[in-house]
Amino acid sequence: AIPIRGGRDGAFPVEGGDEANDWRGFVPFAAMPKSFNPDSGRIVTANNKVIGEDYPYFISKHWADPARAARIEALLIDAARGEDGRRPTMDQMKRIQLDT
Repeated sequence: AIPIRGGRDGAFPVEGGDEANDWRGFVPFAAMPKSFNPDSGRIVTANNKVIGEDYPYFISKHWADPARAARIEALLIDAARGEDGRRPTMDQMKRIQLDT
């Protein structure tokens, strides 16, 4: 559950006695970022930003550099060129996990 915060973004403590700082509830489940059956056949996340600027709820301002997710994506694309053209082998997944 991701809180909808009143007044601030949660980066720093706020005055707990001030109702302006109360949570307003939680981001509705139906509005949570999601991806289902993308055409690529893969979903890659590595603490990178997964929402657009137009997303109506605050999630975070601390996102990892997208280079890590891009590297994982590239490795998965390369691995998909394997045996059946879609699924990486166990050895390929080991290499991806150990990639630096």
